[in-house]
Amino acid sequence: RRHLVVNRLRPRCLKKLGATIDDAMDFVGLPLLGVVPEDERVILAGAREVPLLLAGKSRAAAACRNIAERMEGRRVPLMRIR
Repeated sequence: RRHLVVNRLRPRCLKKLGATIDDAMDFVGLPLLGVVPEDERVILAGAREVPLLLAGKSRAAAACRNIAERMEGRRVPLMRIR
């Protein structure tokens, strides 16, 4: 089954475009699995070859953990994007 993951979300950019996550879901026609906020720690973890979930606490890591939980069939609420 296919789902949508919105990666590197910038809330200000969405506002400038007048778009929402719902618009993205409607555009691709898929249910939302999760939203990963933009976070420089993702790039740093990759450059250091360290898995993001082991690189320390970050909102992006928490979002990825939540997505993995949902993929396992658990009910996890969506994070609030600031």
